[in-house]
Amino acid sequence: ERLIEDPERLVQAVAHDRSAIESFLDVLRGIKNSLVIKFTGSEKAMLDEAERTMVNLLRGEAGTVDGERFSYIGEKAKLKTRQLARLVAAKRMELEGKTGIGKITGWFLGTDGKWRWEIDDSKAQFYPNGDALGAAPGSRLTVRDFFVHPELQEMEPELFDMPVRIDPTLDSKTSAIYLGLDEGIILSPNADKLSMLHELQHGIQELEGFVNGSNRDWGGKWALVVAYETAKGEPAFQALTTKEMRFKYLQNKAMEIAKVNTFNDAAYKFYEMAAGEVEARDVEYRAQLDPHAKSIIEPDMKGNVLYAENPNSRYIDLMKKIGYTK
Repeated sequence: ERLIEDPERLVQAVAHDRSAIESFLDVLRGIKNSLVIKFTGSEKAMLDEAERTMVNLLRGEAGTVDGERFSYIGEKAKLKTRQLARLVAAKRMELEGKTGIGKITGWFLGTDGKWRWEIDDSKAQFYPNGDALGAAPGSRLTVRDFFVHPELQEMEPELFDMPVRIDPTLDSKTSAIYLGLDEGIILSPNADKLSMLHELQHGIQELEGFVNGSNRDWGGKWALVVAYETAKGEPAFQALTTKEMRFKYLQNKAMEIAKVNTFNDAAYKFYEMAAGEVEARDVEYRAQLDPHAKSIIEPDMKGNVLYAENPNSRYIDLMKKIGYTK
């Protein structure tokens, strides 16, 4: 109990004798799984927290616990001892219902219920021509050829293995596109440090299992799904006799909900509301703040988790309900 209440003491214990803490963890798990001992709710919660605390610290020190592999900027990044201690403190404060956790510990919860630690991006450098490492023309380029950010690379090294290419045909409104960890990032010629930070945050979301971003296609489908849920009980909608009329009605309803004049704008609005997109734009915004401003302006975690999910099954159900065949 004393170890959980004093995370710094546990950090020191791991540093002093890792094997002793591993043995302690085994004993703790044996006690937790005992069929003889009956625990109260608070005792069980304390044991669960003690196990999580020790596992987090042991993972952070060596990367493995009983065959599990984590690189703990979420919990899976390769955190330093100080960050792990603060994470333990943040979780403790959250269990106790305390407020101001982010300002005190540096850790905060996203809309997906996962912990996040903010990295200082002010010293990161973007190389628009992919010449950060002097790569030969025509060679396969990765994030490290375009972006120098030692702290982020140390904590999320896989991020810097993503392929990156420049596509001059991207439309003027698109500075970069994230395709996934394997396919990487496409940059337009007008991409900059902020757009690269935005797309890298999508990579972190994939690595950490955070709620992800979206795209305009998904945004349009969610706009129609939400419009249907709003309109299905309206007499005017129920009186329509063809699927085309119903579809048009839903497009107009989506525009009304989004408070825009075209359906394309409604699709874009729903895309922007997805939690992962809100987070990625917030990364861009906070990269421009000075340390004092960052300390008083909290991260924006107001995005919609649902709109970050794949809408296809809901969209197909909707289309069937208004009269379209498979």
